[in-house]
Parts: sequence; structure tokens; C-alpha cells
Amino acid sequence: MKEFTSWALCFALGGLGGSALIPQPSPASPAAPVATPSTEPNIQCIGGMESGLKLELSPEAYRAGREGHSLELSPTLTSRLGEPVRAMYAFRLADDVGNVVQDTRYSPAVKLTAGEQGTAEPLLIPAGLADGFYRGTVQVAASGGRTQTSELVQVFVEVRGGEVQLLEGDDWHMRSRSNQGVMR
Repeated sequence: MKEFTSWALCFALGGLGGSALIPQPSPASPAAPVATPSTEPNIQCIGGMESGLKLELSPEAYRAGREGHSLELSPTLTSRLGEPVRAMYAFRLADDVGNVVQDTRYSPAVKLTAGEQGTAEPLLIPAGLADGFYRGTVQVAASGGRTQTSELVQVFVEVRGGEVQLLEGDDWHMRSRSNQGVMR
């Protein structure tokens, strides 16, 4: 399974679904001065820089029950801010045409020092969803004494026969009803 947080990061910041991370171009002229390599690569998303807060979602547990399968996702937050912050997220689940199927749920705050990783309360794609396509939207925000930042990550799933399956964003968009009525 591919990591989908990089896609979501570029999508949220650049407004272009499926944007890829690209390195900065090298100087065109061989006579141009060459900078000494830095310890951190200068990577940008098309349309914007990386956020000061990174959110990664990892599948933690699939559970089977009478109503079908549920999927628990573990959110890991990484602060790139230069000070301690408090972060929390809001999670909402909707079907592929925008009908909310799980109201917004807010996490307790997570305290992070500069550069620290922390795990927030797990997210749940519940059992009992009708077969179809769903989009989970996670808006995470962090605030410190001098800085504030937010990040948007989307999770794309398909429920088939009661089983929850994670999908890549492109696959979800091509197969779901999200494109109905869109002129091409």
C-alpha cells in the first residue's frame, strides 16, 4: 500500500489532486556556482511549500463483526515548527456525492515539542456502511505561542460486501460517483 499522506499534502496545499513531489531544478549553466548539498533536500509540492505540521495515517486494525468490517487508522503528527504546540484534528466521513455519513468528530489535543512526533486518538471507518465509496476528511491544526498551522488529509475507501478497502485518490475519483455531471 502506498503512503497517501504526500498526495494529500500536495492536494491540500497545491489544489491539484495527484500532484507529485518534485525536486528543485538544478542550475542550467555548467559555469553557474554550485551550492554545497544541504542535509535536508529542498523539496516542494506543486503550488506550495510543505506545511509546518505533517499528518500520516496508518491502517491500525481491521475488525470483522455482524455489521461488516471496520477500519481503524492511527494518526501520527509531526511538528516542523520551532516551538512547542498543541494539535488536534476534526474527522468527517462522507459518501462520494458529499452526503455526511459520520458527523465531525474532534480529537483530544496532543502536545508536541519542536520536531517531535506524537500519536493522536485513532480514526474509525465504522462497520455497517452501505456498499459504495467514501471520503474521510481530516483537518488537523496546531497552535503555539508564535505559530499556527493546519493540514488537510483525505482518506478514500470503498465498501464492498461489508469489507472496507483503502483506495488511492485517483482510483477513487475514477470509479466513484464523484465525477457525475462533470463535463470532460
